[in-house]
Amino acid sequence: MHCMPKPRASIWACLGLLSGTVLAQDKSPMTPVEPPVSAWDYSLGVRWQASDLRHPGLSLRPMLGLQYGRWRLGPVDGENWHRFGQVQQDNSLTYDWLRLSNLRTSLSASVLNLERDSTFDAVRSGRKTVRGKASADYFLPNRWSVGVVLTQDLMDRGGGTSISPNWTYREPLSDNSTLLLSQSVTWGTRSYWQISHQLDQTMPSHEGQGFGSWGTQLTYRHRFRPHWVFFSQAGFSRAIGPTYAASSTPVTLYNAQVGVLYFSR
Repeated sequence: MHCMPKPRASIWACLGLLSGTVLAQDKSPMTPVEPPVSAWDYSLGVRWQASDLRHPGLSLRPMLGLQYGRWRLGPVDGENWHRFGQVQQDNSLTYDWLRLSNLRTSLSASVLNLERDSTFDAVRSGRKTVRGKASADYFLPNRWSVGVVLTQDLMDRGGGTSISPNWTYREPLSDNSTLLLSQSVTWGTRSYWQISHQLDQTMPSHEGQGFGSWGTQLTYRHRFRPHWVFFSQAGFSRAIGPTYAASSTPVTLYNAQVGVLYFSR
Protein backbone atom coordinates (compact mmCIF):
# COMPACT_ATOMS: atom_id res chain seq x y z
CA MET A 1 0.00 0.00 0.00
CA HIS A 2 1.52 3.34 -1.09
CA CYS A 3 1.63 6.00 1.62
CA MET A 4 1.66 9.68 0.72
CA PRO A 5 4.15 11.80 2.73
CA LYS A 6 2.59 14.00 5.34
CA PRO A 7 2.32 17.60 4.09
CA ARG A 8 3.28 19.08 7.45
CA ALA A 9 6.43 16.98 7.70
CA SER A 10 7.43 17.94 4.15
CA ILE A 11 6.93 21.64 4.88
CA TRP A 12 9.08 21.50 8.00
CA ALA A 13 11.78 19.59 6.14
CA CYS A 14 11.83 22.21 3.36
CA LEU A 15 11.91 25.08 5.83
CA GLY A 16 14.79 23.50 7.72
CA LEU A 17 16.76 23.01 4.52
CA LEU A 18 16.04 26.58 3.38
CA SER A 19 17.00 28.17 6.71
CA GLY A 20 20.24 26.19 6.78
CA THR A 21 21.11 27.38 3.31
CA VAL A 22 20.32 31.03 4.12
CA LEU A 23 22.39 30.96 7.29
CA ALA A 24 25.32 29.42 5.44
CA GLN A 25 25.22 32.15 2.80
CA ASP A 26 24.63 35.02 5.21
CA LYS A 27 27.93 34.80 7.06
CA SER A 28 29.94 37.98 6.63
CA PRO A 29 33.29 38.98 8.19
CA MET A 30 31.79 42.36 9.12
CA THR A 31 28.71 40.99 10.92
CA PRO A 32 29.11 41.49 14.69
CA VAL A 33 28.97 38.27 16.68
CA GLU A 34 27.93 38.80 20.27
CA PRO A 35 29.60 36.71 22.98
CA PRO A 36 27.54 35.33 25.84
CA VAL A 37 26.56 38.12 28.23
CA SER A 38 27.75 37.58 31.80
CA ALA A 39 26.10 39.08 34.86
CA TRP A 40 28.57 41.96 35.23
CA ASP A 41 31.15 43.42 32.86
CA TYR A 42 33.22 46.56 33.15
CA SER A 43 35.92 48.66 31.52
CA LEU A 44 38.42 51.14 32.93
CA GLY A 45 40.52 53.62 31.02
CA VAL A 46 41.85 57.08 30.53
CA ARG A 47 41.93 59.50 27.61
CA TRP A 48 43.69 62.71 26.74
CA GLN A 49 41.40 65.07 24.87
CA ALA A 50 41.69 68.39 23.04
CA SER A 51 38.23 69.69 22.19
CA ASP A 52 39.57 72.73 20.32
CA LEU A 53 43.01 72.46 18.71
CA ARG A 54 43.19 76.25 18.34
CA HIS A 55 44.06 76.30 22.05
CA PRO A 56 47.04 74.07 23.00
CA GLY A 57 46.76 71.64 25.87
CA LEU A 58 45.19 68.28 26.64
CA SER A 59 42.65 67.49 29.36
CA LEU A 60 42.87 64.16 31.14
CA ARG A 61 39.55 62.32 31.50
CA PRO A 62 38.86 58.98 33.22
CA MET A 63 36.70 56.40 31.42
CA LEU A 64 34.40 53.87 33.09
CA GLY A 65 32.08 51.28 31.61
CA LEU A 66 29.62 48.99 33.42
CA GLN A 67 27.17 46.41 32.10
CA TYR A 68 24.52 44.21 33.65
CA GLY A 69 22.52 42.19 31.14
CA ARG A 70 21.24 44.65 28.54
CA TRP A 71 21.92 47.69 30.74
CA ARG A 72 25.25 49.44 30.27
CA LEU A 73 27.14 52.61 30.96
CA GLY A 74 29.94 53.49 28.53
CA PRO A 75 31.87 50.97 26.36
CA VAL A 76 32.02 47.42 27.77
CA ASP A 77 32.30 45.01 24.81
CA GLY A 78 35.97 44.06 24.67
CA GLU A 79 35.34 41.48 21.95
CA ASN A 80 33.90 43.87 19.36
CA TRP A 81 34.50 47.46 20.49
CA HIS A 82 37.75 47.78 18.54
CA ARG A 83 35.91 46.67 15.37
CA PHE A 84 32.25 47.68 15.63
CA GLY A 85 31.88 50.10 18.51
CA GLN A 86 30.18 53.42 17.87
CA VAL A 87 32.54 56.24 16.97
CA GLN A 88 30.75 58.74 19.22
CA GLN A 89 30.64 57.58 22.83
CA ASP A 90 28.95 59.00 25.91
CA ASN A 91 28.30 57.97 29.51
CA SER A 92 24.51 57.78 29.39
CA LEU A 93 22.68 54.93 31.09
CA THR A 94 21.76 52.78 28.07
CA TYR A 95 19.44 49.85 27.44
CA ASP A 96 20.34 47.70 24.41
CA TRP A 97 16.87 47.12 23.05
CA LEU A 98 16.96 45.25 19.73
CA ARG A 99 20.16 43.29 18.96
CA LEU A 100 20.19 41.56 15.57
CA SER A 101 23.08 40.47 13.35
CA ASN A 102 22.86 43.64 11.24
CA LEU A 103 20.81 46.00 13.45
CA ARG A 104 21.52 47.64 16.79
CA THR A 105 19.05 49.83 18.67
CA SER A 106 19.37 51.38 22.12
CA LEU A 107 17.55 53.71 24.50
CA SER A 108 19.36 55.91 27.01
CA ALA A 109 18.93 58.83 29.37
CA SER A 110 21.25 61.24 31.16
CA VAL A 111 20.96 64.17 33.55
CA LEU A 112 21.56 67.51 31.81
CA ASN A 113 22.44 70.58 33.84
CA LEU A 114 20.94 73.57 32.03
CA GLU A 115 23.19 76.06 33.82
CA ARG A 116 26.64 74.47 34.03
CA ASP A 117 29.18 72.51 32.06
CA SER A 118 27.63 69.11 31.31
CA THR A 119 30.71 66.99 32.11
CA PHE A 120 29.76 66.33 35.74
CA ASP A 121 26.35 67.97 35.79
CA ALA A 122 24.57 65.29 37.82
CA VAL A 123 26.39 66.24 41.05
CA ARG A 124 26.56 70.01 40.60
CA SER A 125 23.97 72.58 41.58
CA GLY A 126 21.73 74.16 38.97
CA ARG A 127 18.51 73.64 37.07
CA LYS A 128 18.49 70.12 35.64
CA THR A 129 16.48 68.01 33.24
CA VAL A 130 16.62 64.50 31.79
CA ARG A 131 17.68 64.10 28.17
CA GLY A 132 16.52 60.89 26.51
CA LYS A 133 18.25 59.40 23.50
CA ALA A 134 17.26 56.71 21.00
CA SER A 135 19.77 55.38 18.47
CA ALA A 136 19.77 52.83 15.69
CA ASP A 137 22.64 51.47 13.58
CA TYR A 138 22.15 49.28 10.53
CA PHE A 139 25.12 47.33 9.14
CA LEU A 140 25.23 47.28 5.35
CA PRO A 141 27.35 44.96 3.18
CA ASN A 142 30.92 45.90 2.35
CA ARG A 143 31.79 47.42 5.76
CA TRP A 144 29.30 50.29 5.71
CA SER A 145 26.74 51.21 8.35
CA VAL A 146 24.12 53.95 8.63
CA GLY A 147 22.42 55.21 11.74
CA VAL A 148 20.40 57.92 13.41
CA VAL A 149 20.40 59.45 16.91
CA LEU A 150 17.37 61.23 18.38
CA THR A 151 17.55 63.26 21.61
CA GLN A 152 14.66 64.83 23.53
CA ASP A 153 14.27 66.82 26.73
CA LEU A 154 11.95 64.42 28.58
CA MET A 155 10.96 67.02 31.20
CA ASP A 156 10.41 69.86 28.70
CA ARG A 157 12.65 72.31 30.56
CA GLY A 158 14.39 73.85 27.56
CA GLY A 159 16.77 71.09 26.44
CA GLY A 160 15.11 70.85 23.04
CA THR A 161 15.17 68.13 20.38
CA SER A 162 17.86 66.97 17.95
CA ILE A 163 18.12 64.44 15.12
CA SER A 164 21.53 63.29 13.85
CA PRO A 165 21.78 60.94 10.84
CA ASN A 166 25.23 59.38 10.41
CA TRP A 167 27.20 56.90 8.35
CA THR A 168 30.40 54.97 9.07
CA TYR A 169 32.91 53.04 6.97
CA ARG A 170 35.08 50.42 8.71
CA GLU A 171 38.40 49.31 7.25
CA PRO A 172 39.89 46.30 9.12
CA LEU A 173 43.69 46.56 9.11
CA SER A 174 44.09 43.22 10.92
CA ASP A 175 42.14 40.98 13.28
CA ASN A 176 42.93 43.37 16.11
CA SER A 177 42.94 46.83 14.52
CA THR A 178 40.37 48.89 12.61
CA LEU A 179 40.20 52.28 10.95
CA LEU A 180 36.76 53.96 11.10
CA LEU A 181 35.60 56.98 9.12
CA SER A 182 32.33 58.53 10.28
CA GLN A 183 30.28 61.55 9.25
CA SER A 184 27.14 63.03 10.79
CA VAL A 185 24.85 66.04 10.48
CA THR A 186 22.68 67.45 13.28
CA TRP A 187 19.27 69.12 13.14
CA GLY A 188 18.09 70.80 16.30
CA THR A 189 15.38 73.02 17.70
CA ARG A 190 16.15 76.57 18.80
CA SER A 191 16.32 75.63 22.48
CA TYR A 192 18.66 72.71 21.71
CA TRP A 193 21.21 75.00 20.03
CA GLN A 194 20.95 77.61 22.76
CA ILE A 195 21.57 75.10 25.55
CA SER A 196 24.39 73.40 23.63
CA HIS A 197 26.17 76.73 23.17
CA GLN A 198 25.56 77.71 26.79
CA LEU A 199 27.17 74.49 28.09
CA ASP A 200 30.01 74.48 25.55
CA GLN A 201 31.10 77.78 24.00
CA THR A 202 32.72 75.92 21.09
CA MET A 203 29.28 74.76 19.93
CA PRO A 204 27.46 76.91 17.35
CA SER A 205 24.70 79.19 18.55
CA HIS A 206 21.65 79.77 16.35
CA GLU A 207 18.62 81.98 16.39
CA GLY A 208 16.26 79.33 15.07
CA GLN A 209 15.83 75.64 14.45
CA GLY A 210 17.39 73.73 11.59
CA PHE A 211 20.56 71.90 10.55
CA GLY A 212 23.28 73.45 12.67
CA SER A 213 26.45 71.40 12.28
CA TRP A 214 28.08 68.51 10.49
CA GLY A 215 31.20 66.66 11.52
CA THR A 216 33.72 64.03 10.46
CA GLN A 217 35.78 61.70 12.65
CA LEU A 218 38.66 59.40 11.78
CA THR A 219 39.21 56.77 14.47
CA TYR A 220 41.91 54.13 14.94
CA ARG A 221 41.45 51.28 17.43
CA HIS A 222 43.95 48.55 18.21
CA ARG A 223 43.64 45.65 20.65
CA PHE A 224 47.25 45.02 21.68
CA ARG A 225 46.36 42.55 24.46
CA PRO A 226 43.30 40.32 24.94
CA HIS A 227 41.81 42.87 27.37
CA TRP A 228 43.59 46.09 26.36
CA VAL A 229 42.65 48.50 23.56
CA PHE A 230 44.43 51.64 22.37
CA PHE A 231 42.43 54.24 20.46
CA SER A 232 42.98 57.60 18.81
CA GLN A 233 40.58 59.95 17.07
CA ALA A 234 40.83 63.15 15.07
CA GLY A 235 37.89 65.09 13.73
CA PHE A 236 36.34 68.39 12.92
CA SER A 237 32.88 69.92 13.08
CA ARG A 238 31.60 72.74 10.92
CA ALA A 239 28.74 75.05 11.83
CA ILE A 240 26.07 75.54 9.18
CA GLY A 241 22.84 77.62 9.03
CA PRO A 242 20.53 79.03 10.25
CA THR A 243 21.59 82.50 11.43
CA TYR A 244 24.29 82.60 14.09
CA ALA A 245 23.38 84.46 17.24
CA ALA A 246 27.03 85.00 18.23
CA SER A 247 29.41 86.17 15.50
CA SER A 248 32.40 85.13 17.61
CA THR A 249 31.45 81.44 17.35
CA PRO A 250 34.08 79.68 15.19
CA VAL A 251 32.78 78.14 11.98
CA THR A 252 35.08 75.08 12.04
CA LEU A 253 36.50 73.30 15.10
CA TYR A 254 39.18 70.61 15.16
CA ASN A 255 39.48 68.06 17.97
CA ALA A 256 41.57 65.03 18.88
CA GLN A 257 41.88 62.41 21.59
CA VAL A 258 43.96 59.35 22.50
CA GLY A 259 43.46 56.77 25.22
CA VAL A 260 43.64 53.23 26.51
CA LEU A 261 40.87 50.96 27.82
CA TYR A 262 40.88 47.75 29.84
CA PHE A 263 37.89 45.42 29.32
CA SER A 264 36.89 42.70 31.73
CA ARG A 265 35.96 40.52 28.74
